[in-house]
Amino acid sequence: MNIAEPFDPLLGFTEIERLVSKIYYRFLHLFLAHPVLRDFWWEMAREEEQHACILTAGKAFDYKLRGRNLRSDD
Repeated sequence: MNIAEPFDPLLGFTEIERLVSKIYYRFLHLFLAHPVLRDFWWEMAREEEQHACILTAGKAFDYKLRGRNLRSDD
């Protein structure tokens, strides 16, 4: 019997940010011939990636505060 991992909202939010970023990158490709729109969607996608990185760093900081290791080989 497998025991389900407890729900972790930070992981869920991080995944949402990454998925939104992918959507924005796809929008970017629709506007390659329009520099203003292309650059707008590029910046939006980049910001979503930054949000995902911030959430990942926050999770790592949380683990550190709780005295846990992120790597299973430690």
